[in-house]
Amino acid sequence: MKRGMLIVIVLAICAIIVFTLLPRDKKPAASDGRVAFADDRDFYPVLHNLLAGAESSVDVILYQARFYFHYPLSASNTLINDLVEASARGARVRVVLETADWNLDNTEENRDVWHVLRNKNIELYFDPDTTTSHSKLVIVDGRYVVIGSSNWSHYALDSNNEANVIVDSKGTAGRFRTYFEKIIARSNTEFTSSIEPMAAVDIAAVEERYVLIHDVPDSAVYDGLNAMGRIYFGDVLVGVVDRPLEEIMTVDSLFFERAAGESVRVVARFQGRSRTALEALDVEIKDTPDAMAGLFEAERAMQREKKSDHREIEWIEGARIWSAANREYAEELTGLFRGAESRIWAALSDARYYDEKPYAARLVKGPGEPVSLTNVILEELAGAAEAGVDVRFVIDMGWRGDPPASKTAFMDRLAAAGAEMYEDPGDVTTHAKLLIVDEDYVVVGSTNWSYFAFEESNETSVVIQSPELNRHYAGYIESIIDAGTPYQ
Repeated sequence: MKRGMLIVIVLAICAIIVFTLLPRDKKPAASDGRVAFADDRDFYPVLHNLLAGAESSVDVILYQARFYFHYPLSASNTLINDLVEASARGARVRVVLETADWNLDNTEENRDVWHVLRNKNIELYFDPDTTTSHSKLVIVDGRYVVIGSSNWSHYALDSNNEANVIVDSKGTAGRFRTYFEKIIARSNTEFTSSIEPMAAVDIAAVEERYVLIHDVPDSAVYDGLNAMGRIYFGDVLVGVVDRPLEEIMTVDSLFFERAAGESVRVVARFQGRSRTALEALDVEIKDTPDAMAGLFEAERAMQREKKSDHREIEWIEGARIWSAANREYAEELTGLFRGAESRIWAALSDARYYDEKPYAARLVKGPGEPVSLTNVILEELAGAAEAGVDVRFVIDMGWRGDPPASKTAFMDRLAAAGAEMYEDPGDVTTHAKLLIVDEDYVVVGSTNWSYFAFEESNETSVVIQSPELNRHYAGYIESIIDAGTPYQ
């Protein structure tokens, strides 16, 4: 009896040791499949090819989608057209667009895409205002999964350093489709603004930074010399500049002449501390959505005449794939880092260490819980570096001005542990969320290394075991390091 109990205890201890030291081997949800990389300028033609061949279904979650009325045949316009063409061929197309009460600029531009797609037999959804859906996920025919860092925008498709993969695996597609259905179940089929509409006369009493005006202006003019539109509601002036002006003038060249005669929807923010200086994020009159739809039909006609820019997918066979959505991501990284033997390299848009929970955090932490899971991951990385693992990170440090203290704190702490830290080149944005571990593992997706990404947002990433893909991304990371500078 005692001997039998001893054997059970020994076996239990052995199991604990195995699962602690080799956490990568206990994953229950791995799928076999093939993969392809689709980075930087390769992403658009490969995805365009995949969407053009969609037969039964296309499911999409997009943090940022842009239809450029002023730039027909642009890459993001073409991808949006691909969704409509897939629907016209009989495929079921479902799209979730991000809305957020903290990012009204992005919300309003995503709403423009909703206007373009809403009468095209496509099922459209907006995620809840209080949840950020930062994913960039496409599932085609229940078989192909496109996942990574690329938004559907000019900068992502034409300029940034972006890392994406395409996975051919019904098992992986099935798991992400289950994730997609959960997002759909919590989303809305109609757009609702996070701010209440008001008359312009009430603006003086508003404390918030953003306002939504639903009112009839006294006058509206366009100043061609200064490339600015002005809308007057009594003593209240709203300036329309940059992106909104460009698109409004393209959608309807007579916008400012017509605006004075009807109710105008104006989403605006206060400039600085002034309670009268307003800059419009989006402006709309009654016929603006119809004008948008008309321009899209003209775009479709041009797309039919456009020379094909499809690109065949170059597959890498024999991959093993694990999904890593939302909070699963931190768990996967922990296991990978604890099992790392030779190297951990990364190219990231963002990485943070927090002394305290961010001001806007919604999640309630229990006693003893870490301020952020990014702090825990940093400790694992530092431990790997101190144990002799080759840890190299290149991070975008300057595309929004001086980096925040939480980002430099991450860099400083990891550098102090012996890691090689680099800043990406200043003339390009590194928007990738990419790392490789040892000679065979790759992690790629939408997840930044921040509190909100790790703990509150909807994020989608994958872990892939493939020596060939690992070698490709080792070269990709090295190329960004070589173009950048050592972190000081």
